[in-house]
Amino acid sequence: MSAENDARAYVEKHNLNKVFEDLLQQLVVNKPGDPVEFLISYLRRPKGRKLVLVGPQGAGKTTQSKQIEKFYGCSVLRVPDVIAAAAKSSDATAQQAQEFVSRPEQAPDSLVVQLIRNATNDPKVQEKGWVLVDYPRTRAQAVALQAAGVIPDRALFLSAKDATLRSRVGSQNEQSASGAWAYYAKHELLLREAFSCAAVVNANSEAEDVFQRIRDAVEDS
Repeated sequence: MSAENDARAYVEKHNLNKVFEDLLQQLVVNKPGDPVEFLISYLRRPKGRKLVLVGPQGAGKTTQSKQIEKFYGCSVLRVPDVIAAAAKSSDATAQQAQEFVSRPEQAPDSLVVQLIRNATNDPKVQEKGWVLVDYPRTRAQAVALQAAGVIPDRALFLSAKDATLRSRVGSQNEQSASGAWAYYAKHELLLREAFSCAAVVNANSEAEDVFQRIRDAVEDS
């Protein structure tokens, strides 16, 4: 029993369940001809943090993504930017991406997921790490993203009171933001449940305090 307890403690200490889950996911997604060689190569790649940052409008996603970029050196990925970059590339998806440069919100999930996967698979991005901002927005998108092999170390959900959100967006923008707030509230719980690595971050206070909470959540991942 002592040996079993020691083994369990070792697995928990080094978060091996998540390590094995990630390795298995990479094998299933990539289907390499030689799984052992693929895993050796995959484990040898330098890797940075892999984060998702979502929250209602006014929660501070832009501010905190900049803090994450500065502190961790991560590449900041946003759907409009990913689509614009793909449209300028020589990739097979360039023509599809060009159709949605001016209307990224209308891009089909299948295309968005593929472009995000391509972006996160870039060796430079993998080395630096990445923070995907304001996506996914639904459980279906989160499931598709992870099925494609885009698996974050931590999915950060910024949470703020209604009064805080209203004060940040300003009275002149409150009406236009109300639809976005309702949409986020409708999908938040199921979206959070789609990530085994979800962490809710209190975003009601000053930016520095919020970022410290983000750091605590990331370091605990």
